[in-house]
Amino acid sequence: KTQKTTSEVAKVEKKASTVTKEASGGVIYKRTNVKTGGEYIGQAKSDSRYVKRQAEHARANKSAKYEFEVVGKGKPGKDLDVLEQKNINKYGGLKKNGGKLENKRNQVKEKDWGKYGIN
Repeated sequence: KTQKTTSEVAKVEKKASTVTKEASGGVIYKRTNVKTGGEYIGQAKSDSRYVKRQAEHARANKSAKYEFEVVGKGKPGKDLDVLEQKNINKYGGLKKNGGKLENKRNQVKEKDWGKYGIN
């Protein structure tokens, strides 16, 4: 089983190395653990970085099998942070706050949500 996971990581890393054209913006993605249904919202500053993030998730959690879905795109920086936070809220919020996502923290501090139109 570990060998298969290592092979899957190698495939993703190979794909990452072949992505040469950068997207004009960043990516907000949803990672779903196929076995448990656990979800996580993350961001990457470009399409090629998104591919690399998939490999990083696989390496960090060798026994897990993940599916990834792009749920938004935005300009890297504060715009991408706000878009990520909006998606964290949309998909249920942090588990530690009574939500369902596996994220450990909010991307934007809750006290600043009003300033950025986050609800």
